[in-house]
Amino acid sequence: MSEENLEIVRGAFAVVTIPGDPQPMIAASGPGFEMHLTGVSGEPVYYTGVSGIYEFFRDVAESWESFRFEATDLRDLGDRVLVLGDVRGRGRVSGVEVADRWGWIIELKGGRAESLHGFLDECEAVEAAGLRS
Repeated sequence: MSEENLEIVRGAFAVVTIPGDPQPMIAASGPGFEMHLTGVSGEPVYYTGVSGIYEFFRDVAESWESFRFEATDLRDLGDRVLVLGDVRGRGRVSGVEVADRWGWIIELKGGRAESLHGFLDECEAVEAAGLRS
């Protein structure tokens, strides 16, 4: 099952761009899918279900003039996948260029993504996954 989980994540979460197509993420997610992220001001942001995925894409498009997250390292953790990758973008209002390394932990059940926890720091994601950075 873990190889299947890696393939699901590769197909739906390994590259996220704005503007972009939310359909691969929607197709790979269960009905109660939850995203737990950190907003541009450092506040926690939550999205739930299909409507939450659409809202996520809208919010990112409102905050970023350009945005791309591309996974460079996927690690099988059984029912979870650790995704580490490069983020590049430009803030819509600030014009600030961002080039950083972020991490996501995606929990899967029955071949569908159940949750995504995002980290603005790759080392935090690795530690949250119970691994050493």
